[in-house]
Amino acid sequence: DVYKRQPPFGAAMPAPSLPLAEASLDLEHCTSCQACVELCPEVFGWDEDQELPYLKTSQGNEEDLRKAAAYCPKDCIQVTSLQRKTP
Repeated sequence: DVYKRQPPFGAAMPAPSLPLAEASLDLEHCTSCQACVELCPEVFGWDEDQELPYLKTSQGNEEDLRKAAAYCPKDCIQVTSLQRKTP
């Protein structure tokens, strides 16, 4: 039965085998342009009260994170590649 093979709705799905990276933000120099939130919404959120981005999670797709970092006008996003451990 196909329903028995699929995870329940909302269950965590295995992560795709894309290169992962870790992101950090330098909010001191942030211009609040929101480019990071638009380019990588799975990692960056927007704090309406502070009018600044925040990290929803510190890890995400390396290519997406590097695009966001390259677009940032003040170089506020630092990206560090993470090596996947092979079994």
